[in-house]
Amino acid sequence: MDYKHALLGYDENIMRLHYDRDGLSATLFYNLFDHKADSYTSRRYNNVFDHTATESYAKALGIDLQKEWRLGGKNTLLTGANLTQDSLEYTAINAARKKTTQDYRRNVYSLFASWNVNLSSASRLTLSARETWTAGATDARNFSRFTPEIQYLYKPNPTTSYYLKAGQSFKIPTFGQLYGTSTHMQGNDKLKPQIGTHYEIGFKKDIKNQTWRVALYNYAIKDEIESSPIPHTDDYTYTNEDIRNTGLEVAWEADCGEGLGVNLGFSYSRPQKRQKVDAVGTVTSGDWLNYYGRIQLSGGLDWKKNKWETAFRFNYLGCRTRDIASQDSLKPQFFTNLQIIYRPTGTDKLYFTMDNLLDRRDIVSTSSSTFYALGRNFMLGYEKTF
Repeated sequence: MDYKHALLGYDENIMRLHYDRDGLSATLFYNLFDHKADSYTSRRYNNVFDHTATESYAKALGIDLQKEWRLGGKNTLLTGANLTQDSLEYTAINAARKKTTQDYRRNVYSLFASWNVNLSSASRLTLSARETWTAGATDARNFSRFTPEIQYLYKPNPTTSYYLKAGQSFKIPTFGQLYGTSTHMQGNDKLKPQIGTHYEIGFKKDIKNQTWRVALYNYAIKDEIESSPIPHTDDYTYTNEDIRNTGLEVAWEADCGEGLGVNLGFSYSRPQKRQKVDAVGTVTSGDWLNYYGRIQLSGGLDWKKNKWETAFRFNYLGCRTRDIASQDSLKPQFFTNLQIIYRPTGTDKLYFTMDNLLDRRDIVSTSSSTFYALGRNFMLGYEKTF
């Protein structure tokens, strides 16, 4: 099969109305996404194409509510609710001018509470919980999950603190992931919601002009939603995969005076994934595969004086492998970025940004396909605040 696609129109409208007073906050939101496209398919590579016109019209209307309650003794209770109404109308007209229309709808609800209690002058405990569920789904595929979390902070003195937290996460598939909303992205109405379990422990220490942070973490997510290429096409779809990772992070930063700051970060981890069903619905062996990279080193320099600001950043990612059965090695990534800002007045800003200073040709994909980072590029701009 051979495919050609043409994007005819793309409209996105976003509205937010926010209220915040006396511990009560409310946000009313409305999102509209309208996508029109043409696609052409040849069946025998004879340059004769069948034409299909498509339009996807997605809307999300909802409200977020939060209320903070003062309980005395510096203890607080935060409660909240969310309601979102999702809808998607998808229309296609094929070469024979036959029109098909699909209409999907659902309501998403959530209730949450977070209790923050001071156990002593040096320790604080936070207990949180959320219940999320859907109702009224067009295909009757409704989801529900209760997710608790606990956090503990111990601060024996102003320069030292220790923390630990454990909790669960829950994320339902979007309408785009379930049913598709773009030319090259096909939906998967068999997707499951992703459920995660997360643990983290760490500490922070200030020593004169320096700050040290160390954290040890572990997480496992069942049925994480990932985009996957469809074999022999230019299209993508979504699949469920299990992922897990355990790692150590160390970060250091220092204020060197005269507006100069420096920071460094290092992490070592072992991210792994297990694909259970591939893009065409075939059940796989379910072996755990390495992906992304095990070693990450990042850092930068910042300088600020009078009307000038300069920032340099770098990010190195090593011990990389392709996330396919062969587990082929990939060369490390090394990204660099420089930004210079000049503010002649309080309302004017001139800026210069350059990415990929070393003009490296790094591979940014981890699957069987190979995609390269953009070469050295820069942007010069001006901003005016009214």
